[in-house]
Amino acid sequence: MIEADDLKILPIDAFHCLTHFEMINDEYRTCLNKCAYSDAEINVRLSAAGSKFFPSFATSLSEVFHYLFANFGDAFINFAWYENTARLSFVIDDKHFPEGIGNCNVVSLDALSEQERRCLTRVDRNGFNVLLLNKNCRTTPLLTNTNECNLILYNKAEPTLKTVFPGIFAPRMPDKWSMTMSQYIESNDFWNTHCFC
Repeated sequence: MIEADDLKILPIDAFHCLTHFEMINDEYRTCLNKCAYSDAEINVRLSAAGSKFFPSFATSLSEVFHYLFANFGDAFINFAWYENTARLSFVIDDKHFPEGIGNCNVVSLDALSEQERRCLTRVDRNGFNVLLLNKNCRTTPLLTNTNECNLILYNKAEPTLKTVFPGIFAPRMPDKWSMTMSQYIESNDFWNTHCFC
């Protein structure tokens, strides 16, 4: 069984996860500062497009983990590894968070109007060009509050965080060099049919 404090977090992954927070607490910021990330870098990452946890749910990785472990402990006893990765998905009870734990900022292109599709642009996200819908072009309310949470772990000598985010499962950006062919195909197919909004 994995406990919340057993989960290893590499600085680069803690920095990546900033994308999934609206704001962070001082402890999280200080930890990243000690790992040589500047406040400017942290603020840019926080403002990047992505599904975001609401501050009412969490302002740090440790708050997310402690909530998940306290409320879904059984999920961490026996779960499956697939190609050295484990994905755990949770649905948080809306009686505790009636407004949701965050927003889902990834949308299928099928959900966009023709006008919105014409406004799509490609932006760099970790070396991969993803589709982004400019918020000024939205003709329909696309951001949805969610009570879903996904936790992705690496299978290393000890369980290691890859990422955690609210909303639908979205595979990481395609990378031919670090993914198996099946992972690359799944990722490429997903990101060619979805956008950030």
